[in-house]
Amino acid sequence: PILFYFIWELYFEKKKISDFFFQIRFENKNTDIDIKVYILFFLFILFTILEFLSVQFSLDKIDLFHEGARLSSAFKSKLDSSLWSGSYISTGIIYEILGPKYIWKIFNQESVGLLRFLDIFFVLLTKLILIFLSFEISKNTYFNSFFKSIFFIFLSIILLSLTDYNSNVDLIKFREIPILLTLLFFIRSLKNGNQLYLPYIIIGFLSVITFFWSIDRALVLNLFVTFIIIFLLINKNYKNILIILLSVIFFWLSSYFYLKDEFSFFALNTISIFKEMSEINGFVHPIPFSDGANASRSTKTILLILISLLISLSFFFKEKSELSYRYKISLTSLSLVSFLSYIYALGRTDYTHLKQVFGFPIIFLSCYLLFYLFYFIYQKYKFHNYDTKNFLLLLIPFLIVIHINLNIDYSKIINFKNRLIKYVQLDDNVFLTKTDIDFIKQISHLIENEKCIQLYTNDAALLYLLKKPSCTKYYFVWIIGSKKNQIDFVQELNDTNFIIEDGVIDRKMILHKWGLALDVKYPVIKNYIDKNYVNDLVVGNRKILFR
Repeated sequence: PILFYFIWELYFEKKKISDFFFQIRFENKNTDIDIKVYILFFLFILFTILEFLSVQFSLDKIDLFHEGARLSSAFKSKLDSSLWSGSYISTGIIYEILGPKYIWKIFNQESVGLLRFLDIFFVLLTKLILIFLSFEISKNTYFNSFFKSIFFIFLSIILLSLTDYNSNVDLIKFREIPILLTLLFFIRSLKNGNQLYLPYIIIGFLSVITFFWSIDRALVLNLFVTFIIIFLLINKNYKNILIILLSVIFFWLSSYFYLKDEFSFFALNTISIFKEMSEINGFVHPIPFSDGANASRSTKTILLILISLLISLSFFFKEKSELSYRYKISLTSLSLVSFLSYIYALGRTDYTHLKQVFGFPIIFLSCYLLFYLFYFIYQKYKFHNYDTKNFLLLLIPFLIVIHINLNIDYSKIINFKNRLIKYVQLDDNVFLTKTDIDFIKQISHLIENEKCIQLYTNDAALLYLLKKPSCTKYYFVWIIGSKKNQIDFVQELNDTNFIIEDGVIDRKMILHKWGLALDVKYPVIKNYIDKNYVNDLVVGNRKILFR
């Protein structure tokens, strides 16, 4: 459809490709903003922090799969200081190891509660960045201050609703932080494209650090950075292109010298994940417009992404537009990120992951529709007088709406410190089922003298709960993947006396058809275990294998 649209514009509408690129040229035109809008901005920041201080800490049972992978890898790194050399990383070293490890170090203890508090803090950062992004986008409209204020309020409320402290299926996850920051700094740089250098230094830094944060986000971010470089090239802004490239080179060299031997393990790990992760997840993409599982959600997402791209491209075939130049570039950036972020769902097209890629299209659609809604009202009812009285009339309903939308509880705010200390000091058993508590108690004495144990189950949290490191770097069995990795796994099992298999998550996956059984996925490993281990013990449905 995108190709057809270009052909239509160039052949039938007689548009020139040179005109298209001319519309992308940088335009120095002020879109000033009143001090009162800044007041609203700081009020949003304040209320978001108050909401964070009011948060109800979750006592849900531990997610043995997702939370377990981070807990167990961080625990191993805490013991031996290893990074990629000790753990095969599926997401990113900061997300999986360094984040949990350093928050444990700050509080001088290890707990499930601390990992969950870290995630809550990351959600706060995400919300704050979304407010900044909403503010920068609002500044790029041609509205007067009154309409900019209303636009900013509505857009911020929508963006803040995309992520939540107690939801596992947010439309915008905190793993998007580097991409949101790159969008923010790029849009910010549009104000003075030839004078602002710091945003481009930060963009170069983010293009590197995101590989350590989340590998799939790094792919999307670096493709977006390529777009930024092309944009600067069209605008003949060679100086900022050089700044980005030098920044990238500097931070890669810094990483290489800082990580030393770990850097080569990082490179091999990252290449392996890029090559294999979509196949490891093992989901075939739903056929659009079919009645298959999750087909309607994937179709809806793809259509919205397509519409956003077509709308963005249309901006640059129009000679005149109600949108400011910076607003058009902002929307185009959002549509491109919407398109690129669908990469996350290509190998994992279940309900949850498809929902998570719906966030950026929603942001684009909100920005686009809100603008034209307010533009219509603005044209029909112009508010030229924006005095203190108007501002107060706006501020009062804003305060009411924000209190309704944000779960602010002043009694919890006052007791936040005490609540936090109590929460992070909770015994891990609080987050376990009775079955898992009994399993840990029965197994602990068996492995007391073992240096390590190995999992052949997706119940990844067991390593952390048993306080034993993995015997191989494959602590998270789900992502072993290729035949090469299976062979590596087997070779690292030489000194392994105990293997735990057939966990809770494995049975759930087979029951709900989330993936294949491990014995089917990993024939090399199954063959080795069958020849070298015996099953002499079953505890709570889990099998304990002895060499």
